[in-house]
Amino acid sequence: MLRLRTKYTLCLLLIFICIISSACRTNSQSETAFERGINRDSITYDSKIIEEGYPREIKQLMSDGTEQTIRYTRAPHRIIAVWQNSIETLLALGVGKDIIAAIGVPDAEYISPEYREAYNQIPYKSMQMPDKESVLYNEPDFILGWYSTFGRSVFGNTAFYQDRQIGTYIAQSSYGRKLNKNHTLSEEYEYILQIGEIVNREERAKQLVQSLEQQVNQGRELGLSQGKKPLALIVELEGKDLRLYNETTLAGNIIEQVGGELLLPQEERTGYEELITLNPDVLFVVIVESEYKNADKIVARLYNNPALQSLTSVKNHSIKILPLYAVYSPGIRVKDGIQIIVDGLYPELAKEGPHEKLVTGN
Repeated sequence: MLRLRTKYTLCLLLIFICIISSACRTNSQSETAFERGINRDSITYDSKIIEEGYPREIKQLMSDGTEQTIRYTRAPHRIIAVWQNSIETLLALGVGKDIIAAIGVPDAEYISPEYREAYNQIPYKSMQMPDKESVLYNEPDFILGWYSTFGRSVFGNTAFYQDRQIGTYIAQSSYGRKLNKNHTLSEEYEYILQIGEIVNREERAKQLVQSLEQQVNQGRELGLSQGKKPLALIVELEGKDLRLYNETTLAGNIIEQVGGELLLPQEERTGYEELITLNPDVLFVVIVESEYKNADKIVARLYNNPALQSLTSVKNHSIKILPLYAVYSPGIRVKDGIQIIVDGLYPELAKEGPHEKLVTGN
């Protein structure tokens, strides 16, 4: 009888331990980190399985700088998106539910309000770049990022993933000057259209590009109605020097496309003395991710600098914040770059927009 009671007690104890263990495991899974795997399902990517409307061939750049034609046999459903242009372009195309990880946005407040709810639904969001092992463990079928994303010390080269039937795409404008070519609005349009084709959202992509083209045309018309070209300079503050965004950059191309005149179009750097001599009508200051929260303070220091009080841009309060996400490999957020530049060049004609407020989270 005693043995029976002992066995019965042991059975109850084992059952209790199993229940507790299961509960702990459930809680652990609900709080799982990217390194442990996100939202796995039973679907395995197989390039031999061809969805309706596929295959589609996209001519794109690889991490070694060569151009290859990549064959896509289905729309991706487990996407890792790196940096803001990748994330928001996918959200604008309406495939946020297919993003398993969004890397590189400092805070949700910098996501455009129209995409913020969808962004918050993404399972994993971080500024920290995961390692290659974590990427593979989560079984993505597509990785969208920059040239730097596929560096040796980050995710590794694109060939590594192509060999494992994982699609990759590098934004051409993220190569910077490595391709020895100018970066233009047309480059961003092509990016949106190609991503739309890959994720099976071609019509939506065309609508987005048409909207951007219309925005540029309206800006150009504003300039023509004014009858003169405002003088503009685009800088990034680097200590005592000013890094210039010249005619080879997307920001410089936008200035030209909407009817402004870009000063020092072929130079890469300048100083404060030359800035005073040039005296631009509008001074655009590019703010990088780490300084988004300090944008207002940075511009205030320029306005309050005694040496700059003779500048027209100081007198007319026409120093404009230009967030990096709007002019460097921006994807869909190039609309912000266009609007900020148009509003800066033609303040008396353009409607006041909310875009600068996005930088400071107001």
